[in-house]
Amino acid sequence: MNIVLWSKSWYKGRLLKHVLLRLDIDPNIVYCDVNSEVSEQPCARGETKLWSYNRAKNAIQQYSEVDLSCGIEFGYEPEWEEFQCIVFVCLIDKSWRVRYGQSSTFLLPQKFKNALLLWAELKDVYFDREKNKQLSNVNIEVNRYLRKDDLIVEALQSAFVSYLAYYL
Repeated sequence: MNIVLWSKSWYKGRLLKHVLLRLDIDPNIVYCDVNSEVSEQPCARGETKLWSYNRAKNAIQQYSEVDLSCGIEFGYEPEWEEFQCIVFVCLIDKSWRVRYGQSSTFLLPQKFKNALLLWAELKDVYFDREKNKQLSNVNIEVNRYLRKDDLIVEALQSAFVSYLAYYL
C-alpha cells in the first residue's frame, strides 16, 4: 500500500508503519509537507480535526499516484478552564473516501496548561523530579503522553481499522 504522509517527521512515519505492520500491511510511505490552512497550533477539537483533513486532502491532491493519504494532528481542546490533548487522523483514498480516527483525551496538568496559555513549547516544560520524587511514575506517564506516541498510535489504529474493515 502506497501512503502519503503529510509530515516529514520520521517519528510519525515510524508510528504509522508500526500500526500498519500490526495490521499485516507493509506500507510504502511517501513524506510530504503541505499546508494545513489553519492556525499554527490547533486549540479546539474541530480545528484539530480540520487540520488533519486539510493535510490529508492537500497530500492526496499533490500525490495522486498513492493509494491513501494520511493527516495526523495533535491539538489542545479547552474544557472548563483546562486543556485536553487530543489526536485526530484523517485518511483519504484516491476515490475520495474519508475516514477519521481520534485518540482518547489527556487532561494537561496545571504546569503545562499555564505554559500553553503563554504559547510556550510544552516540550520545554518538565516536572521537577527532585520535588516530586513520590510522583516519579506519574511524571514518567505524563511525559509519555506529552511525547504523543500513545495518542497518535491510538488515533491511527482507530482510523485504519475503520477504513480497512469498511472499504476492503
